[in-house]
Amino acid sequence: CTREELGELLVFLYNVFKPGLDENINVGLEYSHVIASAMDDSENLRVIKCNREIVSHVGIHKIYVKIDELKLKVGVIFGVATHQNYRGKGFATILLKDATEKMIKENYDVSILWTGIPEFYRRLGWENAGSKTIFHFNNSNIEVLPDYRDLEIRKVEDDSELKTIVSLHNETNGVIWDENTAKLLLSRQAIETYSAFRNGS
Repeated sequence: CTREELGELLVFLYNVFKPGLDENINVGLEYSHVIASAMDDSENLRVIKCNREIVSHVGIHKIYVKIDELKLKVGVIFGVATHQNYRGKGFATILLKDATEKMIKENYDVSILWTGIPEFYRRLGWENAGSKTIFHFNNSNIEVLPDYRDLEIRKVEDDSELKTIVSLHNETNGVIWDENTAKLLLSRQAIETYSAFRNGS
């Protein structure tokens, strides 16, 4: 994908993952930081075009993950999509193999993807590595959190706390954020972010 094709790619992904067709994916919400990072490296957005139109896509989002003292280069596969008129031709398979070869060549430590159709990916060499669990906290179960009564809760509405948020985030194991990534993630309109302060910190 070239930088000039990014707009076309976003429209393509939106049309494939239209609300109502795939309830698990919201292109604007989930891919905003991914597409933004691809502006500098659109080589990680692999596409097939027919009649000058994008008909299939596989993206690689490069992240770094910290596990104690270990730092892993991870390729997150995203946006595996083929236009409905071009399915069954092996385009997604071609792009996934191409993406895998690129990650091997560029010495990625791990590659991951999330899917609701594991058998499709298993035949291409992918294996199930676990499941995702989401916890929701609200007034009925907030008591399971550490003592919160002396906390001051503030909605994050600007970048004034960005450095502190990134620093706190990067102290734990998981995806390493830089300030640009954090700013994109925290500014998504569909998500509200709050900070908790104790004694002004």
